[in-house]
Formats: sequence, structure tokens, C-alpha cells
Amino acid sequence: SKIVHSFDTSSACTAGSTKILEVSRNFSDPEVEWKIFNDLYNSQETNPFQIPIEETDQLINSTCISSGIYSFAVYDTWQHGTLQDGVTCGSNANPCPDSNVRYVQYFKEYLFRDIISGAYVSQSIGGSNSQYANVCLSPLGCYDIEYVTDNGNAEILDLNYSRETKGLKLGGGCDPVVVCDATIAKNSPKRVRLNHLAQLVVPKKDNKQAFDDALCWIMTTDTMFWEHTVCDGTLLQRFVLAFFYFYQGLSPNEELALATSQTCEWPGITCESQNNFVTHLRIPNKDLKGNLITEIGLLTSLKEINLSNNTLIGSVHPSLYNKLPLLEIFNIGANNLGGNIPIEVLMHQKIKEFNVSRNNFVGTLSHSLTYSESLEYFDVGSNLLRGTIPESVMKPPELQVVDMSRNNFIGNVPYNIGNLAKLRVLRLNENFISGIVPTEIFSCTLMEVLMLHSNKLTGSIPIDVANLESATIISMNHNRLKGTIPTELG
Repeated sequence: SKIVHSFDTSSACTAGSTKILEVSRNFSDPEVEWKIFNDLYNSQETNPFQIPIEETDQLINSTCISSGIYSFAVYDTWQHGTLQDGVTCGSNANPCPDSNVRYVQYFKEYLFRDIISGAYVSQSIGGSNSQYANVCLSPLGCYDIEYVTDNGNAEILDLNYSRETKGLKLGGGCDPVVVCDATIAKNSPKRVRLNHLAQLVVPKKDNKQAFDDALCWIMTTDTMFWEHTVCDGTLLQRFVLAFFYFYQGLSPNEELALATSQTCEWPGITCESQNNFVTHLRIPNKDLKGNLITEIGLLTSLKEINLSNNTLIGSVHPSLYNKLPLLEIFNIGANNLGGNIPIEVLMHQKIKEFNVSRNNFVGTLSHSLTYSESLEYFDVGSNLLRGTIPESVMKPPELQVVDMSRNNFIGNVPYNIGNLAKLRVLRLNENFISGIVPTEIFSCTLMEVLMLHSNKLTGSIPIDVANLESATIISMNHNRLKGTIPTELG
């Protein structure tokens, strides 16, 4: 079993956060090839403990250890394991960036100690077999590592932040971190918070300057820095949004306005009734530029993302949306985004609106994907999508609007479309859709707009079109239809 120790060394956490968390697990599975710890120890690389973990979704049972400090999260690589007791701070910790995941092979036992926060995690096993531990470490942190080797010897290593390497380094002291012109020593109350932010947010090449500016701002300028905590995630939330705003190029006056305002009062932000957690990010028509920062995905209370009608570029990485269980509205329409369409958003249980129209997304719509039954609005119009239209697209019973126009879809209109009793708008125009106009469409008697023009449809116009008594637009021109227009339309 694993024992996780949490000691409340600051006022960041709520009362009762000093608890023990036991994780039971099945050690029989799996057997994975890993480089042994000594190989890492003898490495001459600057950061010998950094092993990229590509599939971080496999790291389950993520747990915040240090009384709201989040600076020490343990990751289970085993597929089995149950949390038996909660830790007030962070039983639902955020996923660790790949570059901050370290692992160690150990025999009998190991112990990682966070020098900054005083938290530590240890694990003991019986027998002579080795096991592997994955931990999420801040690149600005300082740690002691104790472990037993295969020959039974106890080893102690120091892994500390080094100003020389600007990252973790074996040996040496725990250097202070310089943010802007401020020196944050190991015993500074701000160091725990700084470690937390650096642990969970890792800048990329294109947004490094914005990251540095946001970090400088929140650590040295933000007048409400101490009003937000690590435990409940409000400090991370504030930093992520500041990172986003700085990436979009804030003016000095705007920076000052953010520093003197509650996060929930910032432009484009709406929070829940208690004004703690951001639920809506609405910034349409604001000339936003550049790539979407994936750290938006750390705002786990989000119900709406609306960044439509801007000039955003790049692709949409799954980490932006795959950890947002409450997401209802995803609107990034009318930008210059590309790459594969973020179709997995449609698997979110609560998703109602999905709008990625007027972009440059490519790829196909999966026939095996199960779309959320909550889906009401589905708009992928004006992209570069291809392939056939899956029947699964037409299964969500709440669908009211389906727009797949101006793409490169081929094949037939799915016959199960007639099951959509609430469908009001169907736009399939300007594709390469063939076959006949299915009579099932005309079972959707609430239909107001039906646009099938500029395809390769054949046959005649069914007389059932008269069923669409609420329709104001019906277009089927520029196809290969024959016959007469049904008199029922008159």
C-alpha cells in the first residue's frame, strides 16, 4: 500500500486537510519496460529524471499531497486502485504536464520529500521485486529522494532547483528563483505558490514571453494575489486567465485593471453564484490572435467556451477540452484554426452546442463515435471535411440545428435523420452528396430551413415535402433532380 502524508504548513488549505490517503492497487499488472533508476542517476543530462510520458491519460488517481500546495502529486501507472480516504486539498488534482513527470524504480521502499512545503510521499512493498513510482514535480522545486536499491542499500539524493541550469539538478542547494526583479527564496511564503504554478503550467515556444509576463504579473503586481488559494484552484485559475490575456497583448491600463479586480470581474468571464470558479469564457469578436493556449483546459468548471469570430490560428489540442466534464457550449467558429476537427468534444456528456464552422479543419467524422445525447446544435459548416456522413451524427434526440454545408462530404443523406423530431435547421448544401432525397427528412415536421442545393442528388422531389409546413427556406437547386415540382408546395 501507499501512504501519502500531508501536513498543513501554511494557511492555504482548509481545516482538516491533514489526512492520510491510502491507495490500494493490484501489482500483478502490467509489466512495463522502464530504464532503471541507476541509469537515470548516472546520466550526464541536465535533467536526468525527466522522462516524457506520452499518454498521461493512463496516469490515474492523481492526488494533491501537500495541504493545498499541489506541489507534490502522485500518479498511479497501474490500471487498478481505489481512493479510500479523501485529502481536502486536491483529490481531483489537475493532470501533470509530460515534462514534469518523473519516475523512479525502487526496491522495498521509496520516499519523496518536498523541501519547500514539507510534504512527502512514501511507498513500501514486500519481496524482492521492484516497482515504479511516478511523481509530478515542479521544475522550481527542491526535493529529497530516498530509496532502496536492488542490493538493499539505502540511497539519498537531492534534486533541487538550480539557477545555473534553470531547472532541477542533482545535488547543490535549493536556489532562490528570480521572477522579474523579485527574488523568491526557498522559505518565502510565495515560493510554494510559485512552485504550484510552474508544476502545472509549462509554456511553449510560441507563448513563452506571455507566460513570463503573466508569472511576473501575478507574483509581483497582482494586488489580490493572497486572496486566491492553491487548494481550491482559484490561484491557478487566475494565472491561467492572466496567461491567456497576456498572450493576447494587454495594454498597461488593462494590466492594472486585472490586478485590482476579482477574477470573476474580468472581461469575458462569468462565474458561478459564489463567484469563485469560472464557468463561462466568452470573448467573441475581439480580434484574438495566435494559437489557443491549452491551459484553458485547466479551468475545470467551464461550461462555455466562446471564442468565435476572431483570428485564432493553429490546431486545437485535446488537452484544451478533454478534462472539462461540465462543458455545454464549445464555439470557436469563424477563426483560422486548422488541423483535425476536435470531434471528441461531442463525447462530453453535457455538451449542447458544438460550433467549429468557418475554419480550416480537415479529416472525417468518425462512424464509431458516440455523440452526446444532450447535443442540440451541431455546426461544422465551411471547413475542409471529407468522407461520408455517419448515421451517429443524426442520433442525438435533442438535435435542433445541423449544419455541414460547404465541405467535401460524399455519399448519401443518412436515413435515420427522420428520427430527429426537434430538428429545425438542416444545411447540407455545397458538398458532393449523392443518392435520392430521403423521404425520412420530411418526418421532421418542425423543419424551418432545409438546404440541400449544390450537391449531386438524383431522383425527384418527394411529395412529402408538403409535410414541412413550418419551413421558410427549402433549397434543392443545382443537383441532378428530375421531374416536376410537387403541387403540394403550392
